[in-house]
Amino acid sequence: MAEDLVAHTMVPSTSSLWKVLYHHDWHGEAEATAQTLPVLMLHGSADLTAPLTEAQNLAKGRATRELHVRGGVDHHPWLRAPRDCLEHIEQWLSNFREQPP
Repeated sequence: MAEDLVAHTMVPSTSSLWKVLYHHDWHGEAEATAQTLPVLMLHGSADLTAPLTEAQNLAKGRATRELHVRGGVDHHPWLRAPRDCLEHIEQWLSNFREQPP
């Protein structure tokens, strides 16, 4: 898909992106990896583009998924609260560092 995107102008590229990624129902993939794939979700409480309830549903009851919600932030928490996001990413990644024997 990435190769296809750069071969087109902005309009067809954006159209392809919407059709392939944004209009795809990812629940099947999410369920298939629910018990094995660790996922950190950073979400803004004021996100109107991707409502918080969907992220909460994806995280609910899954030990491998962690949801961090930044209060008062919109769809771009990494732009609005970069330090907070970085701290949570670093903390989350530290769970996967190999411990010496």
